Amino acid sequence: MHSLDQFFVALSHIGNAGLVWLIVDDLKLRQSGASLGLQAASLAGQVCMAPGEWRGRAASVFTQALPVLFGGRSTRPLDFRMNSEVTGGYSIVGWVVALTLAAMTARLLVLWFRERRFGVGDALGAYLALVGIFVASVYSLSCNVIPGQPPLLRYVLLGLFLPIGCFAAFIHREPSSGLRKLAAGVFLAWAAVNLVDNLRLLRASVNEPPSNEHRVLADYLVTHQIRYARAIYWDAYAVDFLARERVIVASVDLIRIPDYQRRVDENDANAFNLPRIPCAGDRVASWCIQRP
Repeated sequence: MHSLDQFFVALSHIGNAGLVWLIVDDLKLRQSGASLGLQAASLAGQVCMAPGEWRGRAASVFTQALPVLFGGRSTRPLDFRMNSEVTGGYSIVGWVVALTLAAMTARLLVLWFRERRFGVGDALGAYLALVGIFVASVYSLSCNVIPGQPPLLRYVLLGLFLPIGCFAAFIHREPSSGLRKLAAGVFLAWAAVNLVDNLRLLRASVNEPPSNEHRVLADYLVTHQIRYARAIYWDAYAVDFLARERVIVASVDLIRIPDYQRRVDENDANAFNLPRIPCAGDRVASWCIQRP
């Protein structure tokens, strides 16, 4: 394909992406009153790029977020507000996986410089690995990430694509069957250890179901026929979900669902407040039920 043809193909892709953006933006604006542009602006407000702060968050990607996500660090679910005493993750697993990934990456670079070709079979592994790298990079830009505190795993979940993509590329490229089997053995052992930890947590949860304060609050609101309320972000949407929207709780800080805000505002006279402290009303679990 000539360079001019490639230019027009790229231009066509950009135009198609722009058209899809406009269509989705219009649909969201009509349904919820918040366009993609407004959501992008909201997201930009949560990005912190000050060099002094960024370095600490960037380091936490490798010392906290990815090790916990990969099961390579001893972790208590209790640290993530999950009421369970079961621990999971092992430092030895983290080191083995890290060394294996480093070795596979080095080997892939050697193979690439030896035979510079990039086929269809390489594309999937490269794509997955790049997604993982981009997610890990963006994680460090979030103002919500606090080094030393439990990592926000929901922000870095797609980081799992990094080892998966690296493994896929290695299996496709590596000519040595012995090295392929060794890599596969490490990944199978890694998966087995994580599976055992998950089964332990599942068994403990079935034998002794953990308490859930948000469930207690949601059940109370539904039972007492409280339809509208306000709470902080971390409480509002959890209760909305657990109550199956039989109770609509608007967020008083970070807003994700404008429709909830609108519905509560329209029923302001009947909207309760759900602060944790101070309490000047009935207390339910960790919350204070303040009448309007």
